[in-house]
Amino acid sequence: MKFTVCVVFLFFTANVMGAQGTAIPAEFDVNAAERFANLALACVHKEYPNKISHTLNSDADVAPPRKLTPAFFGCYDWHSSVHGHWLLVRLVRTFPDASFAPSAREALRQSLTADNVAQEAAYLRVEGRASFERPYGLAWLLQMVAELREWDDPEARDMSASLRPLEQAALERLNDWLPKLSHPVRIGEHDQTAFASGPHAGLRRGLWRHEICRPAGIESSTILFRRQRLSTIL
Repeated sequence: MKFTVCVVFLFFTANVMGAQGTAIPAEFDVNAAERFANLALACVHKEYPNKISHTLNSDADVAPPRKLTPAFFGCYDWHSSVHGHWLLVRLVRTFPDASFAPSAREALRQSLTADNVAQEAAYLRVEGRASFERPYGLAWLLQMVAELREWDDPEARDMSASLRPLEQAALERLNDWLPKLSHPVRIGEHDQTAFASGPHAGLRRGLWRHEICRPAGIESSTILFRRQRLSTIL
């Protein structure tokens, strides 16, 4: 799946380069999309090998990945599973009539059920897991949520609605963490706050939406301060 991390990064880079009008043309046709889709389809439900980051509070917490995080248990680790699912969403949204689209839709339907997402949200809220996949994996989750929300498709709307409990849990974790972050984290691993600019765009949008949609009474100056802070430290 680490190879898939690389190709997803290249997919982001190609899109950004094309958007900026660089001298190097970026061709991404349905044949290239099918190669990416096959990579994701081969791993999103492949449970082993698996590298879990799992805090045990008792014997009851001993379980295989498919039981701990039933929506995102494949692709070697949680964040790779999440951005494998994002990749399928993005490719089907971009190439809705491609031959891989039915298989990709079925894989997404299999993963993003209400029961699976409820278990994922419950897992995230357990004591001792405040730092689980923060910020990298949670940023990819918000990126996928944003992709689904912006896609005018009935199934995408259903999947977006199913993901809401997990989105809310992720935003709560990030919103609790952000005010405590006095300096950027710059270690060379997933914990650093600027590991990937693409997913963090989803994180920014997600946090801003979360703050703006809070109950009336929050000061607009507080929202502005947190936006400025977020832009500075990521």
